[in-house]
Amino acid sequence: DIVHALARLSMVPDGAPLRAVSLGTPHFSHEEWMRLLPLLREAAPGKGIPIYVNTGRATLTRLREEGALDGMEAFGLIPVADTCTYVTSIVERLDGVVMTNSGKWAHYAPGNIGVT
Repeated sequence: DIVHALARLSMVPDGAPLRAVSLGTPHFSHEEWMRLLPLLREAAPGKGIPIYVNTGRATLTRLREEGALDGMEAFGLIPVADTCTYVTSIVERLDGVVMTNSGKWAHYAPGNIGVT
């Protein structure tokens, strides 16, 4: 049952404010970036929620050379190269809920950096 599984995976109460999004653990590939960037342009403007995306240095360099990240800071995008945001205090808002697409991040982040 999906509802039961979700209840076990997330202890976040309904309506809790989202403080940040962390994607890419393991690191986002170029292909994943190419799917994400149009979605951010469409859905992220004005939300004020930082979106951290972990990626490899070579991928980040390629994206910058292609101009793919131009202007993306306005959408809250914060690329993180060669590390994961649950290892050190890269995430600025550590007082609430962080959404992720990674089971690994969801497992380690609460104990390492104190987010839900």
